Amino acid sequence: QGRLLHILPAKPRQTHEGEEDAKIAGSSYKKKKEKEMKAQAGSAHNWNTLFLGANAVADVMVERFGTDKSTLLNAETEHSLAVRMALGETQLVSETREFLEAHGVNVSLFEQGNVERSKTVIVVKNLPFNTTSAELQTLFSPFGPLEDIILPPSGISGLVVFLEPPHARDAFRKLAYTKFKHVPLYLEWAPMGVIDQTLVDKNRQASKADRAAAAANAGQ
Repeated sequence: QGRLLHILPAKPRQTHEGEEDAKIAGSSYKKKKEKEMKAQAGSAHNWNTLFLGANAVADVMVERFGTDKSTLLNAETEHSLAVRMALGETQLVSETREFLEAHGVNVSLFEQGNVERSKTVIVVKNLPFNTTSAELQTLFSPFGPLEDIILPPSGISGLVVFLEPPHARDAFRKLAYTKFKHVPLYLEWAPMGVIDQTLVDKNRQASKADRAAAAANAGQ
């Protein structure tokens, strides 16, 4: 489905005498791998910025089309499973992009390779479907005060904005690749200047105007 597969060779089952050694070796490898992944977490190009987990995409499609996951993922249907998932992901990426842009995020900066990275804005990816801003607030706020959380309606990926760089660094270091609900968190530093404050202020003014107009209409 257009993704990279990480493949490791299988190993023969150990004899009874060597099983304990195998467990120790496996545990050491797992810890080493987790350490390596955390060390690579700060890489500017570690993940596609608008990465959407396949399971989360399926959950969105199930809710949106009123079906169940077994029907959606049925490989025996007329249309290819890979095509269905690709179309669903394309639509979600488009909707996520539109939401972020409407909330003052300059998404085009993510497509530029060699750019300076922010010290306060973290892109949070691979979230389970329907993750809420309140849940991200609970997860990140213990590390320091937050300025904003920008999370599209699907709740699959978003931005967490800290007020101070040291707090953002602590959160990034402690939370990268840790389990959130049932999936690991993929974190990335956003490009510098990714949030266009002029556009944010413009959107806030427009939102206030809309609320005022709605209140006026309700009073008539």
